[in-house]
Amino acid sequence: MIMYGNSIDVTLHQKLFNINLGYRYYYSSFFGGLGLYYGIPVGTWEMEIKDPSGSHTEKTKDNFDISGEFGISLELGASFPVMDNMYIDILGKYMFAMNNILKTKTEGTEIKKMEFKNPAMLIQLGVNYLF
Repeated sequence: MIMYGNSIDVTLHQKLFNINLGYRYYYSSFFGGLGLYYGIPVGTWEMEIKDPSGSHTEKTKDNFDISGEFGISLELGASFPVMDNMYIDILGKYMFAMNNILKTKTEGTEIKKMEFKNPAMLIQLGVNYLF
């Protein structure tokens, strides 16, 4: 939920394709990791706008003026062997954006700025195959 000016609440449903680069430290079957990611906007984004009284809600689907998202990720998880060269990973990852992804808009002589940073918590299940 973000504030647009001081008058309405805006919720943005986003679609990003993330490219991750990071480091993992393994201890027995457990691991922790730290990395960077870049999210590339894809598809149509949805915005829901509500006034503070709750009397009016507006939903919009649009291609907003959005830049890519750059941020830091932190992960903790466990890796379980299935075969000699195959593992199943389960992990929790926290991702925090370092930049605003909605750009400043000018309407007439009034400048409206929507600041949006995207913290996200993910739970992932993965299959790793070692060559």
